[in-house]
Amino acid sequence: MGPCIGPVIGGYLSAKGWRANYYLRPFSRFSLPSSTRRVSESDVFSLPSSSLAPVLGVAGAAWLAATFLLPETYAVVLLRKRAEKLRKETGDQGYMTQQERFKKPLAEVIKTSLLRPLVLLFSEPIIFLFSVSCHEGIDSTRLDATTR
Repeated sequence: MGPCIGPVIGGYLSAKGWRANYYLRPFSRFSLPSSTRRVSESDVFSLPSSSLAPVLGVAGAAWLAATFLLPETYAVVLLRKRAEKLRKETGDQGYMTQQERFKKPLAEVIKTSLLRPLVLLFSEPIIFLFSVSCHEGIDSTRLDATTR
C-alpha cells in the first residue's frame, strides 16, 4: 500500500513546502500493521512465480537488446579497439593504451577492486549514512514481515 499512497502524500506535502517532507520523515519508519495473520517463513522467502515471470521475461529481453544493440561507450575499451585497429592497419606495434603498456598484476587489480568500495564507504559520510539507512530499512522490513 505504501508505494501507492507514498507519492500522493509526498506530492501533497511538497505543495505545502519543502520542509514538510522533512517533518514527516522521522515518522515514516513506523508502519501500521496490515493484517493480523502470522506470516510464516515460507511466505517470506517464496517468490510469486506466476506474477513474476512476465516481468523477468521483459527485463531479460531488454537486457539482451541493450547488450547487443547499444554501442560501447567506455573510453578504455574504445581506445584499446582503436589501438588494435591501428596496429593491424599500419603494422606498427607502438600503438598501445596505458593499460597495455603498464600491465598491473592480477593480485593488485583484485586488491584495488576490493578496497576501493570500502575506502569510499568509510571516507564519504553521505555514502556511509545512506548505506546504514538502507540496511536499517531491509532489517525492519524483514523483522516486520516475520513478526506479524
